[in-house]
Amino acid sequence: MHTTQWVSFVAAVIIASWYGFASVTAFSCSFGREPNPKENGIIRWVMPLNHRLRCQCTSIYPGGMNTYTPERGFDPFYTDHPLFTDLDFEIFNYFDCENCSLTCGNGGTFIDDPCHCLCAQNWTGKTCTKCALTGCENNGTLDEATCTCTCPKQWMGNTCTDTRHYDCRDYFDDGESGNRVYTIYTSKYPGGLEVNCRGRWIVIQRRNNKNLDFNLGWGDYKDGFGDVAGRNFWLGNEKIRQLTEDTSNTWTILVLCWLYGSDNTSLDRKIQNFRLLGENYTLQANDQISFEASESSSTILSANNMPFSTRDRDNRGDSNVNCAEELTGGWWFNGCSGEGTTREINLNGEYIDDGTNKGLKRPQCADNCPYIRRTRMAIRRNEIN
Repeated sequence: MHTTQWVSFVAAVIIASWYGFASVTAFSCSFGREPNPKENGIIRWVMPLNHRLRCQCTSIYPGGMNTYTPERGFDPFYTDHPLFTDLDFEIFNYFDCENCSLTCGNGGTFIDDPCHCLCAQNWTGKTCTKCALTGCENNGTLDEATCTCTCPKQWMGNTCTDTRHYDCRDYFDDGESGNRVYTIYTSKYPGGLEVNCRGRWIVIQRRNNKNLDFNLGWGDYKDGFGDVAGRNFWLGNEKIRQLTEDTSNTWTILVLCWLYGSDNTSLDRKIQNFRLLGENYTLQANDQISFEASESSSTILSANNMPFSTRDRDNRGDSNVNCAEELTGGWWFNGCSGEGTTREINLNGEYIDDGTNKGLKRPQCADNCPYIRRTRMAIRRNEIN
């Protein structure tokens, strides 16, 4: 049971003068003693007032003792060398009251209790004007004006000590061969971008079932949707464009398809020089993929130099029909119906599960031919210049 609780007091005294009653207020404060919980309960002198009130004290006297530490909403002032005085300037200097007018620089935050500057990363000093960095590792360059390190291409971090992984290829070459989500740090995403890696490949699309609707609008396809760690997702056109638009590297796209009723990959094709360009995410690829299975002959990514379209934004320029609305799902379209014996497959189209077949129906395919049950699209950087 707690037997004693001493409470520091502030006494307001109205002082009378020979010339009448003056409105002068004196604040008497006290140092008591109690266990300091941050020092394993060592008994220390304490003034249980915040910094602002301590600086208003006009006199300090000895107080009582607590046998336990009361609950407070702030950290009290603990010391082994208490001050007992009625001199204002001694109290002012003892509690460092002048700091209450601090102006914090370089993104520092002023904290008034106790009065100090909470400095941003890399900065130190009373008003956060001193750079805490003394240099940068791995041939990085220190800018003392901004107190930041400019790191060589393969390094990152506060002092250039962390390896920079630009994409899945960097992780793979660094011995990280797991198929999982990694954070990559490209020039367009210096703060990091989470992607699903399959070896050296960045997965940009996965479809495994009908649990995620791909018949979505322009904004959804721009930003991406689904869980990149999950079984159904679209990485996002803007992310794909930012990754591939830089001409200092070339990219390959890989398309994988599995037919319903088969565990084997029915399609495994690559196209070189893949990239998306501009605000309409125009497709560029130096080839197309032919998909020939059973009696159906189709193509994938054949709409070279065509913009991306969705149900609410048709960029094909055909006022008669919106292929993305008719065929459901955003894609690069040459046309909706196709001609002859071939037709473009929209891998973001409607996923059918009617009990007989499951997956994406292939164009020009008889009702009994297998659907595309699973798909995966992935890109890989080819060269580093």
